[in-house]
Amino acid sequence: MKANKGITMTSLVIYIVGLFIVIATMSTFTGYFYQNLDTVVISQNASEQYAKLLAYITKDVNADDLEFIQSGVDSQVCFIFKFKEEQEHQYIYQNSKIYYLDCNTEEEKKIILCSDVSAINVFDYADGKINIDLKIGEESFSTSLNVNMKN
Repeated sequence: MKANKGITMTSLVIYIVGLFIVIATMSTFTGYFYQNLDTVVISQNASEQYAKLLAYITKDVNADDLEFIQSGVDSQVCFIFKFKEEQEHQYIYQNSKIYYLDCNTEEEKKIILCSDVSAINVFDYADGKINIDLKIGEESFSTSLNVNMKN
């Protein structure tokens, strides 16, 4: 009987030591994972940022319920798209960034579309055309979009 008690006690010690080694290894890997997670930085190049801006503006320009477009309100460089049902989207150039604001929700949705933007005439709307002329980083971009509002 004494021999059986010694084997079970030895087995218990071996299981505890093994479990301790497994937990220590898992915590080390978890520590490395979270440490590397903090160093990951997602950045977009200039053409990706411009494509994102154009995607948002094109969606608004092609909307069936677009009623009104305004640029440059209160000496601010911006576009304002007004839709039926009192919906409003704004694109604002401020602090070298272009922001998209969705003013329809209870909490105003504000998204940074482009950063490191520099230009004299970012947004312009005249004669049914939207002109976008800006520089993101070192790359220059220019686009003209026709607007056909369906009244």
